[in-house]
Amino acid sequence: EIVMVMSSIKQQMNKEFEMSDMGLLSYYLGIEVTQHEDAITLKKSAYARRVLLKTGMADCNPSQSPMEHKLELTKDEGGVPVNPTLFMEKPTVNHMQAVKRILRYIKGTVDYGLVYTKYRKGDVITGYSDSNHARDVEDRRTTGGMVFYLKENLVTWGSKKQQCVALSSCEVEFMAATTATCQEIWVSTLVQEITGKKAGPCVLY
Repeated sequence: EIVMVMSSIKQQMNKEFEMSDMGLLSYYLGIEVTQHEDAITLKKSAYARRVLLKTGMADCNPSQSPMEHKLELTKDEGGVPVNPTLFMEKPTVNHMQAVKRILRYIKGTVDYGLVYTKYRKGDVITGYSDSNHARDVEDRRTTGGMVFYLKENLVTWGSKKQQCVALSSCEVEFMAATTATCQEIWVSTLVQEITGKKAGPCVLY
């Protein structure tokens, strides 16, 4: 049924546009696509290798993690800890070492990718949300994050700094869970639009 629908769509598009059938998708917007009988794998190995070559880290020793445990970077040596992604004008030696650690992690995971298996009716959407209470010492606002899986397939993720200051760690978790729930509703709606089938219940941790 799906094959017939796709053939019909391609025929209609060929009537309106000049097109050529290139066969199965293998490369799209820098993403390498490997199609199997029951799954699809997405990778960016070529891009990762180009980054390593450009930065002179192609022959570096790989690292098992992207950042040192409990590492706190500061604007200036001995200064107040801040989010390392929020400043780039005057990086210190510690900042450069942290960036190199990320590149070493890429070196060790250059062939990793996302594997997506076929969707089956009743597959459950599982979400995880977390936050850090008042970790930014400048404004005491919290950063929250979330990831969502459809069965074992990673479908969406994100991290965002909250707009207000939470009064407790409990309030922080509720705020993060609320943001995650909005995302879950969007994922459920998208699954239903694509498959024509209602997604199973969502579990949020």
